[in-house]
Amino acid sequence: LKDPTVTASIAVSNEIIQRNKRMALAYLYERVKRIEDVWWTRSSVLPEDVRPNLSRSEKEYFEGYDELMDSYSRTMDVDIASDLLPPEDFMVEVRILKDCGEIVLKSGQFVNLKKSTIFMRRSDAEGIIQQGLAVILDK
Repeated sequence: LKDPTVTASIAVSNEIIQRNKRMALAYLYERVKRIEDVWWTRSSVLPEDVRPNLSRSEKEYFEGYDELMDSYSRTMDVDIASDLLPPEDFMVEVRILKDCGEIVLKSGQFVNLKKSTIFMRRSDAEGIIQQGLAVILDK
């Protein structure tokens, strides 16, 4: 290792390896954050449009994250995925995007979801909005 070109070559190679490692870790961190964002914004069910873009281990991470958050919610006796923003109105007008048949809302009310516009509690609407079945209409 008395040859300066060999020493420089080793130093450059080591820096390249360290840079590539940092880049790979930054990429993986970004993927993890996006997977967690899907859970917070879309629901605990992995959407069909996202599923093909994830590797097997990313799908496993999503399921593990869902189990962790579900366990925490049960332990603390609070639904952490709802009411991410303070509600502006108690009741909202919702446009149903897909015919889904009859479902039970959080409030225990049965409602037949078909393509239409309905007025409902914000807390009831959040679940179907997260699943991509409906959107809140602007005032």
